[in-house]
This record gives sequence, structure tokens and C-alpha cells, in this order.
Amino acid sequence: MHVRAVTVALFLGVVLYAGTSRAGGVGVLDMTGFHAGVDPADLEGGGGTWFDQGGGLELWIGAKASRINGRMRVLYNYVTPAEDYASHFALVTFGLEVQLLNNLESPFGLHMHLDLGPAILALQHEEFGMADLGLGIHGDLSEHVTLFAEVSGQMRFRRYVWGGAVFTGGVRFPID
Repeated sequence: MHVRAVTVALFLGVVLYAGTSRAGGVGVLDMTGFHAGVDPADLEGGGGTWFDQGGGLELWIGAKASRINGRMRVLYNYVTPAEDYASHFALVTFGLEVQLLNNLESPFGLHMHLDLGPAILALQHEEFGMADLGLGIHGDLSEHVTLFAEVSGQMRFRRYVWGGAVFTGGVRFPID
């Protein structure tokens, strides 16, 4: 219950901050990856590997030529284990993206990112928190279209901790 209250408060904060921002954008993305660890649903403490697939929308806060930008992502995540069931989640993440190259006006860039957030809606009542840290590249197709790709290490935590990797690709529509 506390996770949802914190998520709502962070969401309202991002929306209110975005309203005062003079630049930003929206985007769509696709994610695929895996995570492994101990399965908390397994009463014997067994482990496993699960494959993740999903996508979502992104609200990006900050000018394209800024060194640090904020972002909020609303995601759908479908997890398929080797077993006979699948899990469906809605996630909200809040993060920062830091540009690593000196020339911020270049049409190509390299960035590092950190995203944190909870699974706020889970059909199997398996809410969890997650942290995502990684590197990405981006390139401008035009003044109003940017493609990006990221590779991240991800940790998920509930009663146990799982680790894995996520590959993300998408398109942003900057509004400067």
C-alpha cells in the first residue's frame, strides 16, 4: 500500500515539475531481457530464470542539449518462466539520464541512466521494486525524432533479490 502512495506522490511531482519545464518530450519503447534468482513463490526456496518482455511510454524532462535529464516511464511487463504460468505487471519508473560526451549539440550521444520504481499493479499480487542502471546511445533522425537503445543491469526486490539484464529500444519526440 505504501508503494502505491509513494508512486502517486512521485508521479504528481513529475507532472507538476514537467509543467514548469520549458523542454522535454514523449517517447515509446520496447524492452526485453531476463532475470534470475530465488523464486519467492517456491516454498522450498528454488531458483530459476525468467524472461521479460514489455513496452511503454516515456515522459522526458529537459532540453536535448542538457547534460542531465529526468524521465518517467509507465511500462507493461510480461514475465514468462520455464514453468506453466506467466505474470503481468504495470511498472512506473523515475530516473535520470546523464550525457557522457562533451558535445551536447551532436546528433549522436552516449548516456548513462538510473531508473527506480515499483510494480504498481500485478495480476498475481506479486508487487516488487526495481532498480535499473545502464548505458545507452541515441541519435537524432531529425529535430523532432530521436532513436535510442540501452543495455541495463536490473535488480528486482521483494522478499528476495533477483538480478538480470534488460535491452531497451525506442523513439523519442523531443519538444524544445
